[in-house]
Amino acid sequence: MTQLTKYQLSDMLALGTAMRGMATGCTSMEEVATRIVGYLYEALPDESGKSALVLARLYKTHRSGDLDPTLRAFASDVMGSNVDADTRSLVLLATRGSEPAWNERSSSSGHKAIPLPDPEFIARLPMVCEVFRQFGVELSDVVGREKAAQKPPDKRSYGVFLVESALGSPHIPAQTDFVVRHGVRSVMAFGGDLPNGDMFVTLLFSRVEIGRQLADLFSPLSLSVKLALLPFSHGRTFS
Repeated sequence: MTQLTKYQLSDMLALGTAMRGMATGCTSMEEVATRIVGYLYEALPDESGKSALVLARLYKTHRSGDLDPTLRAFASDVMGSNVDADTRSLVLLATRGSEPAWNERSSSSGHKAIPLPDPEFIARLPMVCEVFRQFGVELSDVVGREKAAQKPPDKRSYGVFLVESALGSPHIPAQTDFVVRHGVRSVMAFGGDLPNGDMFVTLLFSRVEIGRQLADLFSPLSLSVKLALLPFSHGRTFS
């Protein structure tokens, strides 16, 4: 299996082909997402053959009023007040990592549901804000996803979010407890839109350094993930 740092376009095309078929036999978007992050975790090794990733996660935006009471209460706690039903939250769909607690979305202590009530609030979330900025997405568009679903399909591809050096980066929080403790070198994300106006984000925390040239190879995987999630865009989200 090719080391992550030596990935070429052919490796990425093979990765994308595998991910496009992840929905087969699944009954929810969460199940598809779990397959995707698990596959990425195993398919991106370091030079020793172990996973080059510390953590892989997949998020999607979701109307807060459609969340179960536990997730909606979690989003309200993050915001410091009751989250409005029409407010979008960035919800953790699936997670796979080197710690046992990172292999079940319900075990996440601080990232189950992140409310996105307005651009000012999002701007106070350094990594979330920077992900959208590097994707080329306006924060006002993140908030107004209902209107986005009514627009003609956007042919523009999202950029790839990359922090080459996670250590000391203002965009990556929990420096001591996460970045230093687990040896996170680089952070990368790719994502896109779903037909119902929601967005998805695949987020990778790597123990090996990822440069811009390598990160850009991941851009086509956005379409592969989208095609895998598509059958549940207007269907069942959570398992």
